[in-house]
Amino acid sequence: MSKPGNSGFRLLMAFNGEGGSDPDVPNDPLTNAMTATAYDFYFTSHTFTHANLDAVTYDVAYAELSQNIQFAANHSFTDFSPQGFISPDVSGLHNQAALNACYDNGVLFMVSDTSTESGKGTGSTPANRAPNTGVYSDLRPEILFVPRRPTNLFYNVTNPTDWTAEYNAIYASFWGRNLTYQEILDKESQNLLIYMLRGELDPHMYHQSNMRAYDGTHTLLGDLLDMAFSKFRRYSTLPVISLRQEDIGSRMADTMGRNWSGVTGTIVNGTQAKFTTPEEVWFNATGVCNASAERYFGGRCISSLYLASGGTLTMTLQ
Repeated sequence: MSKPGNSGFRLLMAFNGEGGSDPDVPNDPLTNAMTATAYDFYFTSHTFTHANLDAVTYDVAYAELSQNIQFAANHSFTDFSPQGFISPDVSGLHNQAALNACYDNGVLFMVSDTSTESGKGTGSTPANRAPNTGVYSDLRPEILFVPRRPTNLFYNVTNPTDWTAEYNAIYASFWGRNLTYQEILDKESQNLLIYMLRGELDPHMYHQSNMRAYDGTHTLLGDLLDMAFSKFRRYSTLPVISLRQEDIGSRMADTMGRNWSGVTGTIVNGTQAKFTTPEEVWFNATGVCNASAERYFGGRCISSLYLASGGTLTMTLQ
């Protein structure tokens, strides 16, 4: 993963503060290790005790969030924001009290599960109605549910033997035979490759057990991502960049606003881009540069543009 083009990749660690270094356990080795390497990761809250939020009261949910936020501050998790939140078991998405507590702790973006009905509001609202979009909570509309993809790298496996055994127990009948570890890596990395080539923003789910150095050096997650990135490099030289959960959610919200506005873009004579919209809109456009170009990707400007209702804007292509 340290190969050229991958330097922007980082893992986002969802953490539970309970059991970490505190006055009763001042030298917890895991906490010390994470604090020492905090600059290598993004962090987001996962509640203090890993509590399921489906049926908790407001006070319980509030304490779970606030204690974990304080834990992050106490241990210098420098790249942490309370705006993102991963609830244990993808829970609490239909609990008004829990959602209120989340919002009151600064949460604006929570993950949902693309493989289940969770995160779809009342159940009538489809998830991922368009690429790189989320679903606003029906119960707390200020919170956007960010669709997260589960993977077949299971939560309870730490080495190739464990993963191969569990994978084959589930999928041998589908493939018609047991697969080897390398074959499993090939199948699962192919799924990740497809998501990457689509340009998906959806985050993926893994667990700390997948990060055990099973031979002192290699991890299941590292093996999987190394193969996926190697495949990606056969097709693209674009950089692999990780985003914080709140940045993913913010970009999804921007895309949803753009889609709602009805703004359209047209290439004119191969030299210009013309944008028109029936509704007022802020939106991002790649390949056109102006003073508001806030970031670059693969050498191309990504500019933040504004159009009033019924507006038109023509710009020179980069």
